[in-house]
Amino acid sequence: MSGTVSQISLPYRPRKRTIQYSATLRFQTNVFNYWMSAVAGMTTSPRFNNTSNSSDRLHKENQMSVVIRLARAGTKKRPVYHVVVADSRYPRDGRFIERLGHFNPLMPKDNADRLKLDLDKVKAWLAKGAQPSDRVARFLDAAGVKKRAARNNPEKAVPRKERKAQAEAAAKA
Repeated sequence: MSGTVSQISLPYRPRKRTIQYSATLRFQTNVFNYWMSAVAGMTTSPRFNNTSNSSDRLHKENQMSVVIRLARAGTKKRPVYHVVVADSRYPRDGRFIERLGHFNPLMPKDNADRLKLDLDKVKAWLAKGAQPSDRVARFLDAAGVKKRAARNNPEKAVPRKERKAQAEAAAKA
């Protein structure tokens, strides 16, 4: 027996684990499936109260909260913005769904590379219900994609000298 080591081999059999679903888990799964079908627009279950007020509230909660906005990139004091489609709850520079173009505010306004947009993608997202931010709405209006509603600028937006001249002219008349 010198020099040899006897090995004892025991058969290793992993234990089969069977998953037993409890009634609570089944109920939670059914509720989850119901809410997913309600979100997808399928018919609702008759056992839940489906009055007009609750369906209006459900509709408002499930409206598309997707926005087309600018996400800041670049370095300190040298901004470059990406035009992105993102959920409105995501951080400004964080997660986004799709990138549609870029905007470099440091370039001259007449430079063609200042703003680059994929207009086909923009039109597709607008058709799906995405809402552009104020600045992106200005870009889309300049590109002729979406008309921007006129804003109500207050009287304070007029420079002070012009306001003074208008007030004097109104007082004389």
